[in-house]
Amino acid sequence: MKFQDLSRNGLLGSLVAVSPAAVSLAALLLVACGGNDQVHICVHQVNSTAELHDAVRASSSSADPCAPPVSSADGSAANADFESGLIASSVCPAQNASQRQVAVSGDGSKVAYLSCAGSDIGVVVQALSGGAPVPVADAQAGDSVEFTLDNEHLLFGADPDWSVVRTDGSRPPFVLSEGSIEERRHFRETVDLQGGGGGGGGGGRALEPRLLIQELIGDSRRIVARRPDTDYEEPVVILADGENGFTGSLLGGLQHLSDSGRTLVTPVEVDGVELYFKLRTNAGEAPYRMGFGREDAEMGAAGLGDTHNFAFMGQDLVRISLTADLDNLGENDLVTLAQGGLLEDHSQIIDRQDRPGVKYAHFIQNGDPSRRKREGDEPLQALADANATAQSLSPDSAHLIYLSDDAVHAVSAVGDSAALELIAEAGNRLRNAFAPDSSEVAVVGRGGRLYRSRLDTAGASQLVDPERASEAWFGYNGNPMTPRDELRLVWLSGSDEAVQDRLKTAPLDAAEAITLVDGGVSAWLAIPGSADILYVQSGKLHRATP
Repeated sequence: MKFQDLSRNGLLGSLVAVSPAAVSLAALLLVACGGNDQVHICVHQVNSTAELHDAVRASSSSADPCAPPVSSADGSAANADFESGLIASSVCPAQNASQRQVAVSGDGSKVAYLSCAGSDIGVVVQALSGGAPVPVADAQAGDSVEFTLDNEHLLFGADPDWSVVRTDGSRPPFVLSEGSIEERRHFRETVDLQGGGGGGGGGGRALEPRLLIQELIGDSRRIVARRPDTDYEEPVVILADGENGFTGSLLGGLQHLSDSGRTLVTPVEVDGVELYFKLRTNAGEAPYRMGFGREDAEMGAAGLGDTHNFAFMGQDLVRISLTADLDNLGENDLVTLAQGGLLEDHSQIIDRQDRPGVKYAHFIQNGDPSRRKREGDEPLQALADANATAQSLSPDSAHLIYLSDDAVHAVSAVGDSAALELIAEAGNRLRNAFAPDSSEVAVVGRGGRLYRSRLDTAGASQLVDPERASEAWFGYNGNPMTPRDELRLVWLSGSDEAVQDRLKTAPLDAAEAITLVDGGVSAWLAIPGSADILYVQSGKLHRATP
């Protein structure tokens, strides 16, 4: 590129431009080369002010001005620390057990943490591939951090006040509600794609990340959805007290959301009567006033579809149409699946799909793990004869484990094999984690002892740790696509109940535990898609391969 008479304007040297992001800097170096009538424009992307100064120094040297700037000694030391696993040195201590001052993005590319460097408290995002940390917002000591499902935004705060910010710090944070947030839920909405020829959205479907919020503003409550393509700033109002002709009063609750993410059922008081309303999360249809409320049928947390759901009526488990009129029921509006004998803990109902369009409700009735096809056109099937008080479904949906008479058992989820006793000393609570490949299960048993067992072999359990394992943080690291030899069981443990700060690990199929960090660990997090983990030790955030 040739410019005439630039030397007369005094443009021999360097010009520096800094981007708005707090630490995302760029050096734009304009350097005279080859005579006074030409200029080379060189752009160097840098990640710190130290690198910026290095770039300016390099531009005025006799070396090639467009060569990458040489890293400073301090930068080399920082890179060496990062390569050795030290991610951050100023993680704020947790103020309470529910606070999460560190979070990992769902794609495993970034970590966010609450930083207490100096006198200021802030939210910092760090790419796990390297580079400089990015301060994105000021924060309070008790704040938690959590990534949105698009991995490019971050929520931070504490109930009832939450804010959102881009993870690259390119925009200032904003408060999610001018009132108070009573409940929030991340979900994915099934959307129809355009294109593909012909009408009707021939381009197929996609799952798009969303954020569902129930908020109280003054005396009025509303439910809104927010989307990442607007940086979560523009709320889509789904239902609000006193708006669009709605004269009821929202009682609230976001738990009854369909698998498609399109339908939400929530209780509302209208003229002194409590009823359910069926809502579309994209506000594409008018709210539908259902013909029953919680006093008639308590909607189950599992199995909500766009047209029907599992529910509890008195002591019975039913499948009920969302358009049912209890005074004038249609042929398939209400189907009784189990008559009495159910656990009071309704979270024990599991919605399982055998194949597309064929679903079963799994539940414990009179102590027996059982199942029934949702249409009720097949008889109830008891999977095992037991005194079960809790159950859990493996990731591949092939096995149920259940707690009965202080022992953990496994049984086929379709009832094609006999139940097996896996762990005899499990105690009176089911605290378990499955291997991502569904081959085995880890259980915190009586006295905090940690066991593991294959799901297909009776009496083959291994005692992995006789010390007191912490149920809050143990689990399997990895995902179903991770090779088995890279999978690890990771947990916090300690010889004293009050000191559970040793980070331990064991490869799959290995009985002997390995102490990874001996003391000072307050939390650990798995990195999705990786065998590595992050852990906090004495305010420092580390990355390690168990």
